[in-house]
Amino acid sequence: MSLKITFEALVNSLKIGDRNVPIEITLSDPAFAVENLNVADNFGTKIPWTTLDGGLTAYAFGLIISDQDLFVELRNTVGTPQFALVKVKAGVPTFIPGIVGATTTEKLDGAVLVSGTDFQVVDRIEVQRDAADGVGDATVDLYLFV
Repeated sequence: MSLKITFEALVNSLKIGDRNVPIEITLSDPAFAVENLNVADNFGTKIPWTTLDGGLTAYAFGLIISDQDLFVELRNTVGTPQFALVKVKAGVPTFIPGIVGATTTEKLDGAVLVSGTDFQVVDRIEVQRDAADGVGDATVDLYLFV
């Protein structure tokens, strides 16, 4: 899979990147893929992946693309179920992590970000249209990499 992206950022008065020059990123073939998943308008919800789907027990990172705005819920069920929400904007490829915090107090802050501890792998991905805006159903592609 190959992606072409453009970006431009200003860091300490130093320009990085160029909006007019695309950078190509090549990824190995995904370990798991769902393409053209239909998620209904009016807060429709789908679960495109759970542990062992496609023989995959965990993933390192994923990429999700949708033609409508939606939320992605990354869940783990170790002890008390936990989740992290990721907002996906229409037409914007969004990377999703394969881990979330291990306790209800850690989520995606505290030790998870500071020391890299208290991780648990995601065991379910759920997507939901975040509006009943009459724009229509979302078409979603999900790619998971190990």
